[in-house]
Parts: sequence; C-alpha cells; structure tokens
Amino acid sequence: MLKPLSQMLHEQNGGASTVAQLDAVTVAASFGAQILPVNEPLPETAVRIPHAEEDRANPTLNRRPPQPKEPAEPLLKLMETRLRSLKSISPTRSKEIEKLIYKLYAPLKAVDDFIETVEEERLISLGDQWEMRRKQGRKIKESLDKLIGAVNQSMMVHNESEAQKKRCEIQLQADHLAGRRLSKWATEQEISDAEELVAEDRIAKQAADEQWLTTLRALTEAQNAVAIARAQVEGIEQEMSRLEAEIQGASYCDPTTGLSVDPLGYRAGW
Repeated sequence: MLKPLSQMLHEQNGGASTVAQLDAVTVAASFGAQILPVNEPLPETAVRIPHAEEDRANPTLNRRPPQPKEPAEPLLKLMETRLRSLKSISPTRSKEIEKLIYKLYAPLKAVDDFIETVEEERLISLGDQWEMRRKQGRKIKESLDKLIGAVNQSMMVHNESEAQKKRCEIQLQADHLAGRRLSKWATEQEISDAEELVAEDRIAKQAADEQWLTTLRALTEAQNAVAIARAQVEGIEQEMSRLEAEIQGASYCDPTTGLSVDPLGYRAGW
C-alpha cells in the first residue's frame, strides 16, 4: 500500500517537521517524475512533441490520397511462365509449346487489357470518392471552430441569464418576507407599496425565467450542432478508411456487419 507523501517525508526526517525540509527529488519521485540537472541536454525520447496547430488538424482529412496496391500478375505472363517451365523430352513437344504460346498470346493479352481497364476504372472511382469525402470532412471540420465558438458564447449568455434568474428569485423572496413582516401599525400606503413591490418582483422573475429558458434552448441547439458535426466527421473518417483499404487492397472491418472484408478476395481463385 502506498504511503502519502507527507507520511514518507515525516518518517525520513525522524518525525520532525518537513515544512521547510522538502526534498525536490523525493517530491518528484513520489509523482513518478525526476529532476534533471541544470544546463544539460534533455535525454533522448521516442515521444514526438505535438504542435498546437497539429492538435487542431485531423490526421485523416489532411493526408495524401492512398496509393493502390500492385496489380495482379497478368494471365499472359502466368501462361508463358508455366508453359516454358515444362521440361519436354522431344523437339516436337517443344515446338508444340511454342505454337501454343503464340496461339494464346492474343486472346490472353486481350483478357489482361480488359482486366486492367476495369480495375483502373474502379480505382479511379474509389479515389474520386475518397477525395470527395476528404473535401466534405475538411469543410465540416473548419466549421467546427465557429460552432464551438457559438457554444461558448451561448454558455456565457445562459450563465448570465441564470445568474439574473437567481437574483430575481432572491429579490422576490426578500420583498415577500419584508411584506409579511410589516408592522401591524403599517399604513395602507405602506402595505400597498409592499404588495406592488412583490408584484413587480414576480413580473421580473417571470421575464428572467423566460429568458433563462430561451438561452437554454439556444445553448442546447449549439451543443447539438457541434455533436452532429463531430459525428459527421467521424462517419467521413470511417468511410475514407474503408475507401483507402479498398484502394490499397487491405482488409478492413465493415462497421455495419462487424465482419472483416478482403477487397481482393475475388483474386483468390486466380
């Protein structure tokens, strides 16, 4: 069981007062830190120091478009490699292999060209979708600063209206109590003034209550706008990650099903 810092220092000093005897090294160690020597360079660390402008940036929305994975090996090359790897036992068979390669060259080349065209069209479409999502996300991300500023402003206005509401409540209670404590010898004018004062306090309190409710609604709307914008950015980030995985041919988790998806699974039988 860890002992409190004050108890540790008390025991180290033999029960003497530690108010004027605090040791900086002991204090730092108790919090898991250390005191470094003066005028000496700081130790190397693998932790990168973030900058303020990077803290406001979004790693997904600011990175460059993903690069596609290398295309699958052409059928023509596979055919030629397999046929030429055969070890024929006669010149006749070798000639048949060469004739077969020549015969299959044109149709397989056409198939390879068609596959390359279809996959290139798909990658271009995915890249365009990725860039469109990135622009959408950056636009929403930039608007977040204004939305957060609106929340802060609404919070200040609401806090002031709440303070005014409490002041009106206190004033009403005070004037109502003062009216009840009027002397039994009070004149009609004094009683009338007290009742009028309480009536004015009630009107002021009602106005303060209405203003408080109005500012609360404005604050809630501003907070909801920030929550919606953040949810939109998060959704765009997930969609960009999916598109990036599709482009790079990397497996990813489908958030709608929770299952792993291999975008190049169709190549398994190639």
